[in-house]
Amino acid sequence: MISTQTLVRLDSLFKIPWIFFHRAIANRNIKTKQSAPVLVIKFFGWGSVAKLVAMCEGTGVDKSQIVLLTQPQHEEISRMLGITHFLFIRFDKFFNFFYDCFKIWNHIKKDKIKCIVDFERCSNSISLFRSMLALRLRCPTISFYNQKKDLFLKSDTIFGVDWLSHHQMYNKGIEYLPKCSNQKKQLNIPVDRSKILININASKYLLARRLHRNQFLKVIQLIHNEKRYTAFHFTGSPNEKQYVQELVDELKNFQIESHNQANEWNLSQLARELSRCALFVTNDSGPLHLAMLLQTPTLAIWGPTQPAQFGYERKPNLTNITLRLPCSPCFVRPTSKAGIECHNRIDCMNINEKLISKNVIELFSGTSNDRMIEVSPSLYEILSDGN
Repeated sequence: MISTQTLVRLDSLFKIPWIFFHRAIANRNIKTKQSAPVLVIKFFGWGSVAKLVAMCEGTGVDKSQIVLLTQPQHEEISRMLGITHFLFIRFDKFFNFFYDCFKIWNHIKKDKIKCIVDFERCSNSISLFRSMLALRLRCPTISFYNQKKDLFLKSDTIFGVDWLSHHQMYNKGIEYLPKCSNQKKQLNIPVDRSKILININASKYLLARRLHRNQFLKVIQLIHNEKRYTAFHFTGSPNEKQYVQELVDELKNFQIESHNQANEWNLSQLARELSRCALFVTNDSGPLHLAMLLQTPTLAIWGPTQPAQFGYERKPNLTNITLRLPCSPCFVRPTSKAGIECHNRIDCMNINEKLISKNVIELFSGTSNDRMIEVSPSLYEILSDGN
């Protein structure tokens, strides 16, 4: 797999080619296609995909009229959330990347696309590919880039720095997506009040979002002292299993019931467990956005990123823990470097364990034996299985 750092470095090489190509086609003719689907571009972060789809549901977007251009590993979460039409580009090897780009560019003329909405912020290479697709499809584009002013052209709209936070970007981009009537369904979920789910991980994209494992150890000990009959289940991906296991082993030394579910649950199982647990404790990571979609009582721990970037300041089922330092958030766009102000100490994650445990216990006390939630038909089918 090509590392994120390598991709960022390589991406800078495409800036000048994209600028020249974009200027060359800025006045191209476009073809009006009223009833055609929209091509949506979002490559990185399955949590970002979950957040995007959640906002689509909240604004009545017709997901059947979306073609999602993304990475193959995001197909499971996207299908689970109701997206059914895909195009994939692999980032594991350079040959696969260029081969998939060529295949899509060669094939996509057969598909009628109304417009392209690019949610992959600030990427020069993806901007170049988007422009190439737009020329081939004769369609307009909407995108977001690190520039001072918004740019409105005959065939392209590029929103600037004021729109680069996830929440603002998604809100603006969703305006260009086709709408339909609300199809959400209500579901009453039985809650297991003895089970707390915890995510101690964050992707390699920004490991600085992780609260230190020793801090989680202290938090869980404090919770256990108050709620002795509570079991702690730790989520994670295959490559996070060992990291989680080291904490689970320490907790078992203190006779605290703990279970390492990393690589044990697929995304559908994770969704079911999130919907039925008493509450969820997490860093800023993909499962947080899925928990918000499922309306799970959640405590989120913030540092280099902050809840306002995702529109999570006033969520009824979300408790945010953050030091709100003047330098935070320090990670606001894909090219940001976290921890510059604090010389990589990541001071914003030095959160008192007693503060976290106190809020978890208060949140736990407010849980009931069941929970009424409202979800899309695709999620309803997954969550109602076995109820």
